[in-house]
Amino acid sequence: MPKGEDFMPKMVGEYRIPSYALTYLFYGDTDGLTDEDLKNIDGFLNREGLMGAIPSEVEESHNEFDTNPAFGLACDTYLIRFYK
Repeated sequence: MPKGEDFMPKMVGEYRIPSYALTYLFYGDTDGLTDEDLKNIDGFLNREGLMGAIPSEVEESHNEFDTNPAFGLACDTYLIRFYK
């Protein structure tokens, strides 16, 4: 893998991610998440090939009731771009 200034991550996907999953995706914090939540999040990451990808929130992308999130039931979501 290139180092320093030669490395520029490329966007590998853009998804509507449930708000409850954000602290896990950005910081690895599992507080408040159920085993089912973690199974859904990790299943999504594995299915989409995003394990190890860097998440980045798109500004002003909050959707208070998204009927088609990347995983799980309808809920609040944010548009998240993933980079590798």
